[in-house]
Amino acid sequence: MTRRQHQILFLILLLVCLIAIFVFPEPIRNFIPVIWGFIRFGFHALLFTLSCLMFNSILFDKHMDFIHEKKIDYYEHPFIGKSIHIIDIFFRRKELESISKEIKVKLSHCLTLLRLTLIAFFITAIFGFLIVLT
Repeated sequence: MTRRQHQILFLILLLVCLIAIFVFPEPIRNFIPVIWGFIRFGFHALLFTLSCLMFNSILFDKHMDFIHEKKIDYYEHPFIGKSIHIIDIFFRRKELESISKEIKVKLSHCLTLLRLTLIAFFITAIFGFLIVLT
């Protein structure tokens, strides 16, 4: 899915959940924050993790010389292989974007999924407050 498609799906499901909070009776609407948390927060967290793993594999497979040249720290994970710390990826975003168009697109995708994951986490809490207030 593209960045725009993720955002549209996110907004559609957000509106559906908001409408459901005000339309459904109390026993059913109490579960909407739980459902949102599993579907949206969990889904985006999983997609974020998978996109970062794909980004790392592309970076290490095709641009290992750039990593050594810029002295970017990485670690060897026993299950996933070589990986750059996520925080390093975001702090060195400009350097990494200059490598290639493919890396720039993958990095943008990772950042979009991270934003949507964080937004979904906070919306879960907001839905909980809405349930208590209504």
